[in-house]
Amino acid sequence: MMRVRPQLAAKAAGSPLAALRDDRGGMGIFMLLWLVGTFGLGGFAVDTSKAWRMKTMLQATADAASNAGLLALTAGDDASATARRYVELNLPAERMGEVLRASDVEVGIQNPLTGEFTSTSAVTPGGQVTVGDVAVSGGAVLNAVRVTLYRAERNANAEPVTLLRVLGLPDWNLSVRSVSARFQTVGINPDEPDSCLTQGVVARGTVTYTSNNVFDHICVHGEEGVGMGNNNEYTEGTVISMPEIWRMLNLGKRINPKKQTGLFNPGVLVQQSLDPVAVDSIEALVLDYAQGATIMTIGDFGSHPLANGDHIHVHCTSAGTLNLPGGRWDDLILTTNCDISFAQGSQFVNSVLGTTGDSGQSGGALNGLAESVLGLDSAWLPAKLRDMFAMSAHALGAGNTVVSGASSVVFGEIDDCAAGGGSLLLAQGAVKFAAKSGIFGSTIIASGDIQLAANTLAVEGPSILSGGSVQLPANQTFRGCAGADFRIGLKNIYRYVN
Repeated sequence: MMRVRPQLAAKAAGSPLAALRDDRGGMGIFMLLWLVGTFGLGGFAVDTSKAWRMKTMLQATADAASNAGLLALTAGDDASATARRYVELNLPAERMGEVLRASDVEVGIQNPLTGEFTSTSAVTPGGQVTVGDVAVSGGAVLNAVRVTLYRAERNANAEPVTLLRVLGLPDWNLSVRSVSARFQTVGINPDEPDSCLTQGVVARGTVTYTSNNVFDHICVHGEEGVGMGNNNEYTEGTVISMPEIWRMLNLGKRINPKKQTGLFNPGVLVQQSLDPVAVDSIEALVLDYAQGATIMTIGDFGSHPLANGDHIHVHCTSAGTLNLPGGRWDDLILTTNCDISFAQGSQFVNSVLGTTGDSGQSGGALNGLAESVLGLDSAWLPAKLRDMFAMSAHALGAGNTVVSGASSVVFGEIDDCAAGGGSLLLAQGAVKFAAKSGIFGSTIIASGDIQLAANTLAVEGPSILSGGSVQLPANQTFRGCAGADFRIGLKNIYRYVN
């Protein structure tokens, strides 16, 4: 056997070529690199998702707080204290740290044209701010609340990372802002009390009707067109409008000018664009009318004898329909998140009925934000909704019927267009009236379609605004009120502006 001298073996082992050929420990280096990459990818996925969820919770809470603060401001209460209370209710300091400082709730003026928010802290005594085109003093009416929430080093409560900490990355700095503002009723021009938006039928979609109708001093507008049959009559003072005349649909028939009496007289057929923007604020209007209401479940309502003058908010924890009893009801304010069904022969005078129609839906406004603002026991709300309020309240389709019922339902007083007595119906979704129903000096606002059935009792002095389309019956007279103060006053519009 050949023997190698120890000196030669050591020399060979220490040579550069031998070092390059030595692969001992290579797998350990590879595993180290692989672990670093795995922690990086996993940490990015886990920690980013966690941070996004936290920011969503912050935003939803900021929206709730700003809206609650605005309602308090309108009522003459402490807007800052109210906003802080709702933040603490949803993001308690013992779990989240100080997400809101008192200085981060600002009361001010929101410019409805530019969207600019001016905090009262920026208005010096005797100074001026601009609201619209009008310069007003520092004592101007305040109409907005801004809330800013932090989960950041600024408040010593940054959102902690987990896996990314292994790579030495810092905690997340998160912040959100919400502004809620109060504006005058949208869609109403006080200088034109008899405009299309106050006295007539206005739809973002189409307005359709067939034959043998009389339109008397009333406006009918379809942003996507007006469809009509023949043998209709239009009196002086009536307006049939759409953005372009070519959008005048004929329901599959050729329009015969000789069978459209008065349609082509001057001032009747008009090209104009109108948007019934009030349909975007139904949830806010329902919430406004629900303030101060007696809160009850739909089960409670079943055993409650409805009375004139009641102010009630009925809550459905799951999908359900609120069946209203028949009879005449005066001075009633009834809001709900349930669907509404009318009994035969019901009449509502000087009353308000409103529904968001989102019972049992996790995205519904009154299952989250509004119900919390109303002060419902949080145990009523699913855990997921307590953590994440609804971010959008317009998930309902135009065809989802939330208000319907039997025949002979009347809104308003049958008083030949006398002032007062009208009622207001607010519906997030579609509305379908059955036969022999009537609308007298009343306002119907629906985000979806509105359908009036055949054999309608009468339509006098209506203000019908639809986010979808409107279907009118045949053989009917649609009459305006020629200046009578028929409208029930819409309240201020509350909405998030950013």
